[in-house]
Amino acid sequence: MTTPTPTDADTRRDRVRCSDRERDRAAETVHEAAGTGRLTLDEAGDRTEEVLRARYRDELEALTADLPGPAPVAAGWAAVWAALSAQILVEAAILTGRTPGGVGRRLLALLVFLGPVLLLLGGGALVLHALLDGGGPGPGPGPLGGPGPRGR
Repeated sequence: MTTPTPTDADTRRDRVRCSDRERDRAAETVHEAAGTGRLTLDEAGDRTEEVLRARYRDELEALTADLPGPAPVAAGWAAVWAALSAQILVEAAILTGRTPGGVGRRLLALLVFLGPVLLLLGGGALVLHALLDGGGPGPGPGPLGGPGPRGR
């Protein structure tokens, strides 16, 4: 008597779809492996693309089977920095076209990079304004030490 072999339909029925969080964890594992020298940047980019395209858990497991799991992250600022670093790597892959993403997704990735720059420029403009305005209300020196608006 022979045992029945599973058909493709049976195999597909047993597969479990992966969640966005599971994809994020797999991408984090790949990025950490690249950061520690276990993968080249090209290998990490290729695997990240495949991780983001994966639909089933077994596909994710195959992409990270030869890598150690993500290192535990301490609470506080270390956790924030780790999450930010992983997200920036994902956004860079989308922005450079290494990972599929529509126009809207690429614009969002661009904002991730330009947002901090715009905040720094705005903050710098406020500081510069305060320095050149004399730093206080009322009459006083204007820009570059000249007469103020009320001192004329």
